[in-house]
Amino acid sequence: MKRKQMMEELAGRIAAIRLDRTVRVAIDGVDASGKTMLADELVEPIQQLGRNVIRVGVDGFHRPRAERFRLGADSPEGFYHDTTDYPTVLREVLDPLGPGGNGRYRTATYDWQTETTVDSPQITAKPNSILLFDGIFLCCGLNFVTTGISASSFLPTSMSRWPEPEHETAIFLALVMPPKTVIENASSQDNDSISSKPSQNSSQM
Repeated sequence: MKRKQMMEELAGRIAAIRLDRTVRVAIDGVDASGKTMLADELVEPIQQLGRNVIRVGVDGFHRPRAERFRLGADSPEGFYHDTTDYPTVLREVLDPLGPGGNGRYRTATYDWQTETTVDSPQITAKPNSILLFDGIFLCCGLNFVTTGISASSFLPTSMSRWPEPEHETAIFLALVMPPKTVIENASSQDNDSISSKPSQNSSQM
């Protein structure tokens, strides 16, 4: 199957989901697996099917450097537990766009490259919207149910101390790549100075 055909089929499956609020789609995978690229490529075919698209990534919600590296810059445990500000992800994106939410979300709160806070404006989701949310560790701690995945908001098991929200229909996409491909992609990104900094147009489209 050609990539364009695959994108159109995937976009069709996502666009077919109808809720009385925003449909939240998680796109997970290791670094350099192509999460952001996939999410960006899905925007246009979904829009062509008459759906509004909201693009947000977990990279816009890092913790400050002192918190990220409290266990050391090379700590796997620190990378897993301390990289992302999950309470802020919940408060600013997933809860507002989830069951009972007010529909007002933000696309970023922190720029990890400049180590500065980001005062992005609140945006009101349009009716019939679909959130494409990409990032690492989104699958951890999710409880799969017959209708889709849990509304546990894509949080790692370290966040399981929070009450489990009600289940909802959603889509979870996990990118699985051979290690060699991931390493090659990462090397290419380093050479081309491609960063995971949140895009300035990461918003409602």
